[in-house]
Amino acid sequence: GVDATAFIQEAINQGKGWTDEDRQAYLSSIDDETHPFFAKIEDVDPAIKEAFRKLTYEDETHESLAEHFKSTGNERFKRAKLNKMYYKHAASLYTEGIKHSVMAEQSEGIVKLRASLLCNRAAANLGMKNFGSVKKDSLESLRLVPKNVKCYYRAARASLGLKNFEEGLSFCEQGLGIDPQSKELIEVYETLKDERAAK
Repeated sequence: GVDATAFIQEAINQGKGWTDEDRQAYLSSIDDETHPFFAKIEDVDPAIKEAFRKLTYEDETHESLAEHFKSTGNERFKRAKLNKMYYKHAASLYTEGIKHSVMAEQSEGIVKLRASLLCNRAAANLGMKNFGSVKKDSLESLRLVPKNVKCYYRAARASLGLKNFEEGLSFCEQGLGIDPQSKELIEVYETLKDERAAK
């Protein structure tokens, strides 16, 4: 195996000779989808992965890591408007956040954070048309923190994708019971009614 500390030190030493412009040009040229470190993370020597993990996560708690993965996932999710591949990145980051939220000391705040991560992962899965996962995460999020209209909307959209029109209408009605003005829910409710009628 590679001595991870020596590897990282060598990388740092090599970087010291760069001008700010060179470094920025190099960083700009890296595309996270194609750069080997990101594209083939599973092929990286485990010692190197562990070293990077320690560099990133030193002095972190499970709660702070859950927050970190949520905010990083949110950044990826925003990029999905330009490239749908980012939905997968976001979902993976939310999954890591969920794992840390489960390992964290449980409190009202951490339960809300886990519910938020589940709801966000549902949104990422909706972007990938993984309707079963969307419904599962939305319902789990609602179990933890009821009355989140976004979760009812995502569950309804998933039901529409699965052609479970009655179930979708039920999710819409529950969500509209909380927020009768929700444009998203009203829209999917009308679509579900039309699709059911056309069946």
